Amino acid sequence: MSQVAIAKGKDREDYLKNWSSTASIGKVALAGKDYKIEGSYLKKFKDAWKEAYGESLGKISSLIVGDWERTFAYLCQGSGETAKDFQSLGANAVETASRMQANNQQILPEAELQHQLQILTSYSNVRFRFESGAKGITQLNNGYSYVRFDWLEKLPKVVRLYELKNHAITESDVKSTLIDKGYPLIAAEFYSKPIELIFVSPCGICWEAEDYINDITKGSGQFKLGNVPITIKFQHLSDVADRVANNIIRTSPPEQWVWLQKKFSELQIVSSRSIAKLKNKIDGSYNSGKLRSSKAAYINSHNIVV
Repeated sequence: MSQVAIAKGKDREDYLKNWSSTASIGKVALAGKDYKIEGSYLKKFKDAWKEAYGESLGKISSLIVGDWERTFAYLCQGSGETAKDFQSLGANAVETASRMQANNQQILPEAELQHQLQILTSYSNVRFRFESGAKGITQLNNGYSYVRFDWLEKLPKVVRLYELKNHAITESDVKSTLIDKGYPLIAAEFYSKPIELIFVSPCGICWEAEDYINDITKGSGQFKLGNVPITIKFQHLSDVADRVANNIIRTSPPEQWVWLQKKFSELQIVSSRSIAKLKNKIDGSYNSGKLRSSKAAYINSHNIVV
């Protein structure tokens, strides 16, 4: 935030002295949040900063950083020319965002994202079981010991549980799934084998959620319930979908690929990169003579049975 203060034309200590939540000044609080980073977290932050921007933050014992909302609120605060510029920028950004929201396709609801994955999986031999229930021994705080997972994958040595969200995975999502819903506890009691709890989203994961997972697993990504190891992971939804799509392509004859390309294009969860790779395979098959005419492509693309 000292850099933001300088960008605003103020002394580098202006934010720390007058606006930081760590300073008791009795002023109206700014929107957003700021954080004081020190100790081991500061070391991680310095390393990440140097990797991203190629510059060292020097020998400092603490650092005040703000989220985007706090940074923008601070830049807009006041009547100086810089503040006026950012106030104008903010108004334009709101207008642009409103237009984009009206015109662009939005992230689908969770139920529709899961439905698309069900459709995709039905073409494959990947064994996902959707809306699969489990009942444990221990009662949760809500008095129940039954839960239903979005989907799961039972493998010989591990059970993978998937929790889907249509927004960036938050710290609250992780806490709710682990503590309130009790997924790891009930799964460990029900399956009696190692559990992988995988959070899935098309929008990524918030750093607060990652930080919380690191805290409860001491950086290992894993903890134990009795003798059962519980691993917590995150996967982008497109990675899950692309894994299934690649399985379908690998287990299908080339004559099926054009039809698959059409089906993949109808599903928002399959990445454009996977569709482009499939098109390249189709083109390569025609060029090499593996596919010798367009008849098979025409039949497949029009769902004709002969």
